Amino acid sequence: MNDHRGEERRHRDDVGGSPADSEDGRTVVELLAHADSIDPAAPSLHSRLAAVRGRADGRGVSATVDLHGKLVGLEFGREAMGLPPMTLAAVIQELAGRATAAALAEGVALLDGVGGPLIATALAARAEDGTEPPRPTRRPTRRAVADDEETYTPQTWAVPH
Repeated sequence: MNDHRGEERRHRDDVGGSPADSEDGRTVVELLAHADSIDPAAPSLHSRLAAVRGRADGRGVSATVDLHGKLVGLEFGREAMGLPPMTLAAVIQELAGRATAAALAEGVALLDGVGGPLIATALAARAEDGTEPPRPTRRPTRRAVADDEETYTPQTWAVPH
């Protein structure tokens, strides 16, 4: 693995820089100093983001999601076992939404120092905008299947009908 830090250090005096060198006002020298201050043994941003989890509890249910909102843990207590199925489904959906918001907030906090203040502000505003995904208004129904659609006879183009 090639390490170019030594080469970068040799050219620092030649680079100089003005505050307009980066979008957040840091000079090239300041950016290089920041890069040198990063501990290579520290966990990468990718691994820290992958470890983010959000959790929400309520009505005997505990839901855990990852940073993408994927449900990775679901626990039921005695209270949850007595809930009607539609109520239980609504509770799980609500808790998954709250857990996702918590995971996003934690992810934004991790990105705060990496992307600069403009990115952190934009991500935080998006995470806190309060909009929820649309919920189904009615229970889905199965469509009627015609008798001729329920044939289990193999069909192929190679054999005449």
